[in-house]
Amino acid sequence: MTASGPRSAQIVRSLHFLLVCISLSADDWPQWGGLQRDGIWRENGVVDRLPESGLEIRWRARVSNGYSGPAVANGRILLTDRLSNPDRERVLCFDASEGSKIWEHTYPCEYADMEYDNGRRATPKVHDGLVYTFGTQGHLVCFAAATGRVI
Repeated sequence: MTASGPRSAQIVRSLHFLLVCISLSADDWPQWGGLQRDGIWRENGVVDRLPESGLEIRWRARVSNGYSGPAVANGRILLTDRLSNPDRERVLCFDASEGSKIWEHTYPCEYADMEYDNGRRATPKVHDGLVYTFGTQGHLVCFAAATGRVI
């Protein structure tokens, strides 16, 4: 398996979730790259080094493959992934403090003959109570952030 294979994508997504869980009480990160889309965390209290004992795991959630990062806004974590057999894409919304799933939206999306078939690429965007997602095959969907209702 190469560094860009399915295992690598799962590791990257696990690291994203770890970073999100570390910053549960931090500023929102409502889109790719954070508040200003520049990848800079402007919070106080950033640690210089992680404890040797590791970090406390607050919660876990099973998600599938994908290349997108999570968005964090208003106490929620939004994430996209890909399910196979049959091909589907999914948008997930979790409670940031306890990890319970608040809502989920799934729709068919064929990945046949795709060069990178390991999942979604675009991080959800949260703005004014709405969540915007862009799927691998061009599905642009807007949701009510509170309920997951398709707008």
